[in-house]
Amino acid sequence: MAQSVFVGRPEPAPAPQAVQAPAPSPSVFGNVPFAVPPVPPAPPAAPQQAPPSRPPAPPIVFEPFDFRFDDVNFEEFKRFEEFKQFEDFNVVIAPSLWEPGQSFDDLKESLKEQKFELKAQGRGPLPAAQALPPQPPQPAPQPQVFIRAGRPDEASYDQARSFIERDQYDRALPILDRVIQSKGNRVDAAMYWKAYSLSKLARRPEALTVLADLQKEFPNGPWLRDARSLEVEIRQASGQSVSADMADDDVKVLALRGVMQSDPEAAVQVIERMLQGNSSVKVKDRALFVLSQNRSPRARDIIAGVAMNASNPELRLSAVRYLGMRQDSESLKLLADLYSSQSDIDVRRAILRSFGAANARDRLVTVARTEKTPELRIVAVQQLGGARGAAELEELYRNETDKDVKQRILSSLVAANATDKLAAIARTEKDPDLQRTAIRNLGATNRPEAIDALRAIYTSDVPVETKRAVIGALSNHQNCAALVALAKAEKNRELQNEMVRRLSTVTNRCGEARDYMLEILK
Repeated sequence: MAQSVFVGRPEPAPAPQAVQAPAPSPSVFGNVPFAVPPVPPAPPAAPQQAPPSRPPAPPIVFEPFDFRFDDVNFEEFKRFEEFKQFEDFNVVIAPSLWEPGQSFDDLKESLKEQKFELKAQGRGPLPAAQALPPQPPQPAPQPQVFIRAGRPDEASYDQARSFIERDQYDRALPILDRVIQSKGNRVDAAMYWKAYSLSKLARRPEALTVLADLQKEFPNGPWLRDARSLEVEIRQASGQSVSADMADDDVKVLALRGVMQSDPEAAVQVIERMLQGNSSVKVKDRALFVLSQNRSPRARDIIAGVAMNASNPELRLSAVRYLGMRQDSESLKLLADLYSSQSDIDVRRAILRSFGAANARDRLVTVARTEKTPELRIVAVQQLGGARGAAELEELYRNETDKDVKQRILSSLVAANATDKLAAIARTEKDPDLQRTAIRNLGATNRPEAIDALRAIYTSDVPVETKRAVIGALSNHQNCAALVALAKAEKNRELQNEMVRRLSTVTNRCGEARDYMLEILK
């Protein structure tokens, strides 16, 4: 799913017909004031008939426009696991803020400059103007619509789980509260981990309350059994009489590791009983990890059984991941069989990531060719990029008909470090959108041959929009020498101005750009 953030500003109110200017004040240059000579008075206007007397309108106060681009916290989104899995993140800008041919980076710089200029003028309200005659009523401005698509509860849940894995329970709690309040698909899981975090912070009464709510709201949910196990542990830690004899989670994990080193066969049996018992999800997850270090067929079969039959969804995903870490042919075959028999999209996505971690390019290509769900085909394509499947990606691109999938293949070619194949597509692609996507991805590489390919595309017979894409790619590549060379040879004034504008922002770190600016000023 795509994550979107809308950046815009409300339509400005209609300007008044006449506003008396405030009294002139001394101008300031740096820290030194200097006087501005007064403006000679204008000749008197011809007398006009006074309008009928009406009650004066209240003074109009104008506030300077202050766009806070920095308030949009892009870094917060980048920390989410969902974006590590390369889900789309789109920034939607109101069309009124764009200038023709202006890039996103240019828009950002322009908005920052406006913000600086407005701050230099002072943030307070302007002096009140004289009362104006009442104006005819204006239609109310249309409200701005902010759309946030995607699965933010999933991203927040993953972030909270990351904090829990690092024992930062206090930081996980407010995020889990947001997931619970969102009423999404992760409410029961978030309630369990909230109770777990509260118990780790010694806030046991609150933890028991959350567990009671979980069992009441989800009496048949997949987390019910784990919630009851956690309740037993919390009551035991509180000194209450319970019927279970359970040890501390960390002690159990340490004991498992010790037994696995001294007697692996016995450890496998212990872990099998633990996975079937009432241990917490965290202990079972750690037990699966310890079991994944054992290379025996029995250990592999136990992990595969959890992946296929476990009632807890997180344990199933962990088992899929640990099965893929084995990277042997039999484990990969089990994952392929599980992929064919499963309808759960989360499990199938995890299997594809396990194929990517194991560099199982042949299985990823099979999914990319035959899978009917576009989302899963895109995941297979992404994993092929991480597995350095450049040849496979090029073949898929030539035979693919879905435009969105082709765009993801172009991005995966960057991850596969296939600059030559990306450059070939950028030169020969007939679809303008796909060609510009290939050009932008060339700018994201750090290979010198990408610069040569971009310059060759620019100097060929291509449309102006394609040349703009090359300018943006070279700017993102931070190769000012190539931009300077193109700007000096460019006859189109509009394109040359765009390159000069981009070069003017990097003169502090690029000698060629600084020398070119000085050459222009001569």
